[in-house]
Amino acid sequence: MIKLFRIDDRLLHGQVAFAWTKTLGIDTIYVVNDKLAVDEITKMTLNIAKPRGTKLSVLDVASGIEEIKKHVKDRTNVMIIVNNVFDAKEITDGVNEIKTINFGGIHEIPGSQNKRFSHSVCLTYDDIDACKKMAEKGIELEIRAVPEDKKNLLNGKL
Repeated sequence: MIKLFRIDDRLLHGQVAFAWTKTLGIDTIYVVNDKLAVDEITKMTLNIAKPRGTKLSVLDVASGIEEIKKHVKDRTNVMIIVNNVFDAKEITDGVNEIKTINFGGIHEIPGSQNKRFSHSVCLTYDDIDACKKMAEKGIELEIRAVPEDKKNLLNGKL
């Protein structure tokens, strides 16, 4: 079962590795990104950062979509992490069952036109266009760093 789909440019760190996995009972974490899937140093670092007893796979987007589809209705508690809005959109286009995306942290891109939505989420106008398309499909877009935080919905603010 997909318990959390998160966009966080920091990927797997304290908030994700411990707060979310513990609260949601996560068994498996998928980090999905074409570049990261072939970056052995990053994969090694992510494996060190994951909580003990939790499985981790770093997959390219196409493989990630196929793997995620396997978990839509099974009993494995899955967390999906991507580091950008465009991978999230591609995955939600391929997996219609994803109904919520959690925005953890997206830093400002220097030299780009950005719009800040919270202290931890800053989107480019291309990001915003992709978010609008996901929102139009009925996907809830929420900013929340840790499970205890109140949801801050992006829908309607784009």
